[in-house]
Amino acid sequence: MQMTSTSQNSTKQNQVIFNMLNAQSITLNVDLIQTAFICNDSLIVQRVAGSKLTQLPISACEASHNDSILSLVIALPTQEIGIQLTLPGSRTVGAIRLGLSGPSMMSTDKRSTLLDLNFSSAFVSSSSDESLAPTTSFGIKLTAIVNQTDPLNSDDWPIFSAIWSSSFDVITDELFTVENRYTFFQRSQTNISITIEKSIFYVSNKQEPIARQTEIIFHNLLFTIVVLELF
Repeated sequence: MQMTSTSQNSTKQNQVIFNMLNAQSITLNVDLIQTAFICNDSLIVQRVAGSKLTQLPISACEASHNDSILSLVIALPTQEIGIQLTLPGSRTVGAIRLGLSGPSMMSTDKRSTLLDLNFSSAFVSSSSDESLAPTTSFGIKLTAIVNQTDPLNSDDWPIFSAIWSSSFDVITDELFTVENRYTFFQRSQTNISITIEKSIFYVSNKQEPIARQTEIIFHNLLFTIVVLELF
């Protein structure tokens, strides 16, 4: 693994792909599973920056599977962000699926390709009498994976492709609580905190040709001379 900041300043060749990684728009996808919440509820999404809270719009909301799953789509204003989702009232959530998505793109010279971001992970309790705790926290770490394919001709520029890899940082033992009549009436709301951060390191995969074009020409010429001398 290499440091991202160092790589961005090292050459002009890989600068484009890192610019594309940093420019990719990211959408947060939240699926509330086994829940009675509906789109008309006062669902609140806020950006958390220190002590400052800024409300964010929900881009799309959809209920499915006989209204037992509520899916929320939230366009993020920046890649690294803290989000708090507040669900009002005493209703509960049986399980949750979180994911990120982002579009692919290609540079104008077609030498750099950013692959689409599309991942999700579901968190489900092992016990049927448990539901999502009143307060939960999910951390998502994004790590850039950059592939470099060197050209056959040393005078040409390499080809780059990249994608964000993701991993969750979650204390699973604290995600769910046993739900009973007492806890049901004690619950006033459900707060879900999601923090997205980017790693300072990136994964570099480099592919090089076995031989450069000049080397191939030289060896072919040498082979031809040797063959001619035999005759």
